[in-house]
Amino acid sequence: MTPTTTKSRAPLDWQYVFLGAAVSIAGTAFAGTAMFNLVSRLLAAQGASQQEIYSYFVSPSLTLAGVVSLVYSAMFGFACGRVATMRTRRRSLLSGAIAGLAALSFQGVMALGLTPDARAQWQVLAGVLVPFLASTFGAGSRSDA
Repeated sequence: MTPTTTKSRAPLDWQYVFLGAAVSIAGTAFAGTAMFNLVSRLLAAQGASQQEIYSYFVSPSLTLAGVVSLVYSAMFGFACGRVATMRTRRRSLLSGAIAGLAALSFQGVMALGLTPDARAQWQVLAGVLVPFLASTFGAGSRSDA
C-alpha cells in the first residue's frame, strides 16, 4: 500500500476540512455583504434612514433578509461539508462537523464586537445550527466510492 493510497482513503483529511471551512466563510461573507449592500440601497432609495436600514437587518422578527441569510448559510454549509470530503470521496460526519465548527469560528470572532446582538435568541441559534447541520449533512450525503 502506497502512502498516497493510505492518505486518499483516510476518513479525515485536515487540508480539505479547513478548505471546506474557508469555502463556507468566504461564501457567506460574500453573499452577506452583497445582500446587505443591495438591500441597503433599495431601502435608501425608498427613503429609509441609516437607522431604519440597520434595524431591518437586526430585527427580532424574521425578515426576508433573514430567510435569505439562512438559505445561503445552508447552501455554503452544505458545500463546506462536501469540500471537506472531496479528496477521500467518503461519507464522514466527523469531517463535516469539524469543518462546520471551523467555519463557525468566523461567527464567533464577529460576535466578540462591542455591540450586543439585537436579534432574538432563536435567530442566533438558527444562524449557528443551520450551517453546522448543513455541513454535517453535506459530508454525510456523499456516497462512499
